[in-house]
Amino acid sequence: MQGYLVGVKAGFVQTISRFFRETLRNGTLCFAMLGAIAGCSDSANEAATAGATAQQQLERGDLAEAKRSISKAIAARDDIVDLHLLKGRIELASGAPSEAFDAYFDALALDRSNGEALQAVSQLGLETGHFRESLEATEQILALAPQQPEALLIRGQHAFIQRRFDEAISYADQIPKDQVNFENASILKARALLMEDMPEDALDVVNAVSQPGGDSAEIALTKLEIFRTLRRPEQMKLQFERLRKLRPKDLELRIDEANLLFKQGDRTKAIDRVSSVLLDNQAKPDNVEQILRLWWEYGAQDAPNKLFEAIASSTSVHSRASVASFLIDQGRNTAARRIIETLDEEDRRGLLARLLAAEGEFAQAKRTAESVLIRDSTQCDALLARSEANLGLRLLISSLRDAQQAASECPNQASNWLVAARAYTAMGQLDGADRIFSQALDENPQNLRIAQTYSDWLLQEGRRREAVAIARRFTTNSPASLAAWRLYEVVCNSASADCVGQAAEGFRDALTRFGIDPAPGSPRMNRFLSQNPAP
Repeated sequence: MQGYLVGVKAGFVQTISRFFRETLRNGTLCFAMLGAIAGCSDSANEAATAGATAQQQLERGDLAEAKRSISKAIAARDDIVDLHLLKGRIELASGAPSEAFDAYFDALALDRSNGEALQAVSQLGLETGHFRESLEATEQILALAPQQPEALLIRGQHAFIQRRFDEAISYADQIPKDQVNFENASILKARALLMEDMPEDALDVVNAVSQPGGDSAEIALTKLEIFRTLRRPEQMKLQFERLRKLRPKDLELRIDEANLLFKQGDRTKAIDRVSSVLLDNQAKPDNVEQILRLWWEYGAQDAPNKLFEAIASSTSVHSRASVASFLIDQGRNTAARRIIETLDEEDRRGLLARLLAAEGEFAQAKRTAESVLIRDSTQCDALLARSEANLGLRLLISSLRDAQQAASECPNQASNWLVAARAYTAMGQLDGADRIFSQALDENPQNLRIAQTYSDWLLQEGRRREAVAIARRFTTNSPASLAAWRLYEVVCNSASADCVGQAAEGFRDALTRFGIDPAPGSPRMNRFLSQNPAP
């Protein structure tokens, strides 16, 4: 779930240019770098003064002003290495690694042998996805200093990304035990061994660097992945317990733990973890969508009303709107209405229209939806509500038109596709319904509602073989999903197909798969990069 990099630290941010520590004399400061400037020009004076000011502001922690000053300095003279280095330090201190990389890369373009710029491009390039630039800088460092520990570590990470796991292990093994990066090297080696399907060896490596006082977050995260691979849920729970203390703000870890607890049947604790994410004002839309995916997978029948009351009072607008939408789909209209009442006008009226349609108040739902669409013709909830209302009123062409637009505007919202398929079916256009279902599953290959509704529809149409194929495809995209394998078994039974045993075997295997299935096509190795946060 997480995607941080192995051992990327900010240790290279300690150099302060001696140039900017000199005293301003007579209001000017002359540059003498690389022979680029022979004397003091107006632009040099302006750059020097602004650069010195930026340095002082950085030292005081006044980062916003430091950014303005260094931008002014570089605008005056963009050919001075020290200015770009200073900008890199300021951006790093501001928590902006992408901008810091750009600044250091500009410095490196001016001076290909600058040590600070090389180290920064090597490390930040890996973090920000500039892999080619990072690799080139790393190899240049190693050409100058073959045993430089940070460069060896980063070179090993590049090998890992390239799936050259033996090579990654070789680089990790070159870092001496007395180096500060030895723990990170051990993590890299352990994760490479894990990718080579050697989890016990990986566990030995991290155990060797475990500390008596307790593992670091990076070691605990690595052990979590090892125990996940070994299918040892109790050891995973111990790592989650430690990580809750070490990384209390990591919402993805809470979701990961909730998935494990749901699968283990500990629903009380699972709902507690879910609640803590939904009520966190730092929760991102993706976090909320992951929670809703868990609820569709494991059910939300025992989620207490007090949770929804708390969500109605929370500061997370996205949590409120998304949970209200989920509750409408689940038929929990009272709880949905309570949350809807807390939303701003547009979100409130769009979801209220959906709620009215779900309650069979089609004419009122349509009027409410149109009061939104007259201002915003692309608002998905209003489009969906009007589509549902028109379907209920048997205005099938209008229903289909709104549903298709809603699916185009919000392709990840399953209800948009499903009402379009219902409209096509009501019109007797079964080819159109089949096409919509297929498009919906292509857009949402891990959506249980779509897979289940599509396979049921195919069974009703007597297309048993195709229904089995859809259910089987869903298990391929969601091999850890118990609901996927249950669906497959039901479809196999309904179709009198000879895959019931295969479905039962898949279900048993999924019982001990303790991770959330990544999106189809995403590289498995990305989930095994260390979750060490970027500076």
